[in-house]
Amino acid sequence: MEFFNTLAKGGPLIPVLVGASVLALTVFIERLWATRGARVFPQQAARSLMELIREGQVDAALSLADKTPSPLSVMVTAGLRIVGGKRGDVKERMEEAGLMEIGYLRRYISLLSTIATVAPLLGLLGTVTGMVQVFQAVSSSVDPQIGDLAGGIWEALLTTVAGLSVAIPAFLGHRFLESRIDRIAMRLEEFGLDMLETLFPPRGDRE
Repeated sequence: MEFFNTLAKGGPLIPVLVGASVLALTVFIERLWATRGARVFPQQAARSLMELIREGQVDAALSLADKTPSPLSVMVTAGLRIVGGKRGDVKERMEEAGLMEIGYLRRYISLLSTIATVAPLLGLLGTVTGMVQVFQAVSSSVDPQIGDLAGGIWEALLTTVAGLSVAIPAFLGHRFLESRIDRIAMRLEEFGLDMLETLFPPRGDRE
């Protein structure tokens, strides 16, 4: 309770920063759940899909992809639906589907970057306006006390502390999710290349 009482002395921007921290935490948890491995790249389904593709069972692979919804399944389905076409067309369709799925995975995480950028500025704004109020009060006082001045300054600095406390975790959360999605994109790309090599083996392998 004492912590919240102290925080409340930071001024009107403190509730804004608290709201930003709640929003950042919500986005981080939601994207963490949305990008978990079992959802975006199910290992067992990936092995089964590749095995069916190697055996030429395109219909069975499409059926399995429909039963295991994921970015991997969307990419595989996009390629298998035109498997009778040219390699370049299949590759292009898979790349388009993969990029779209990666775009979906990146939804909302730009909010973390925005919060990480804006929160320190809000904290600085709160500190500056608080300092202005402190010195206005001191200048109008006949006998200003150093204790009053110091107390007003530390209360004004609370918004800077709050801003940095929101910005740093938001920045780290943004970087973590970006790195996680980059790894997912790499795995999808590797699977897509293996799939293309299986569907369209080099001429030497066909002989």
